[in-house]
Amino acid sequence: MANLLTAKSKIVLYTSKTLKDGSHPVVLRITYDRKRKYYTLGVTGSPDRWNRDAGRFKGNNKNNKKLNKF
Repeated sequence: MANLLTAKSKIVLYTSKTLKDGSHPVVLRITYDRKRKYYTLGVTGSPDRWNRDAGRFKGNNKNNKKLNKF
């Protein structure tokens, strides 16, 4: 039987890196063969505005809706 590997992706708030303004980059995390690669999306956020389980910004204000669509 062949060993089938699948890639998984998730959008995460990368809290390991803190920018000068105190925010963190939002990144696309790709996991393949138990190795992770991160790709920045050009968007930043803070942990209090980020829903970790859903992988999106919290709240219903106009700015969060725009960022979530991105």
